Amino acid sequence: MKKQIVSWNSEYWLDLCDEYGLYVVGEANIESHGMGYDINKTMANRPTWVNAHLMRVQRMVERDKNHASIVTWSMGNEAGNGYNFYSCFLWMKKRDQSRPIQYERAVSDYKTFTYEWNSDIICPMYPTPDGMLAYAKANPKPTRPFIICEYAHAMGNSLGNFTDYWDVIRANKKIFQGGFIWDFVDQSFQRVNAKGDTVYTYGGDYEPKEAITDWNYAAKGIFYANRTPYPHAWEMKKVYQDIHTSLKADGKIEIYNERFFTGLANVQLKWEVIANGIKVQQ
Repeated sequence: MKKQIVSWNSEYWLDLCDEYGLYVVGEANIESHGMGYDINKTMANRPTWVNAHLMRVQRMVERDKNHASIVTWSMGNEAGNGYNFYSCFLWMKKRDQSRPIQYERAVSDYKTFTYEWNSDIICPMYPTPDGMLAYAKANPKPTRPFIICEYAHAMGNSLGNFTDYWDVIRANKKIFQGGFIWDFVDQSFQRVNAKGDTVYTYGGDYEPKEAITDWNYAAKGIFYANRTPYPHAWEMKKVYQDIHTSLKADGKIEIYNERFFTGLANVQLKWEVIANGIKVQQ
């Protein structure tokens, strides 16, 4: 495989997540949205495919169950729902009772974010901030966490409304727990073109000439392929910061710490008062 330049995910990735304290959702390698989501067409509801579905979730769980970094299992991505995922959910619950299980396509009504029983988490794709506010109003005491499995599609000049999402999340901390940006890094390859310039290529660059495209659908990360941050990476950093300040009516500054396990002993607060563009106090 290596001679043909076929690589697999590094077996050390989860070891590093364990060591550095990263939280991971372990997701089974199941995706079949090309078959559609109709209950009579989706592979998720064809019993002849139940063993194929079970095999993938079982191998994932047995392979990764001892990694402390994995806090949640996901049964797959965009693969419909039905008998096969009911079977997967029941097997996983029996095999590992220590972790919740999420599955986005367990949704039965996207308008109200109503989910079937085979997902412990409400985990929609691309809800709107207004839709989330409506959910919070209708569900002041929800019985399941709400974690967006995909949002803030980072294609082109994106994340323009990222703050809007987090204003809603932070105003409803007992209802919303965050989300996963799609996606992390551009999926492209470095090569030197005929002019001698280093460029990053993907998809249409390797297709027959009549199929070449300049669409950027594979290049839509927070970081370029060489890990240089896009401008919206700085927007993400600002919105995701875990220390917040606000000026109160009495002139006092309120500090809010979102860190889970550490205080602010290693943090310095610097402030300035500026009048007409001139710093008058610090």
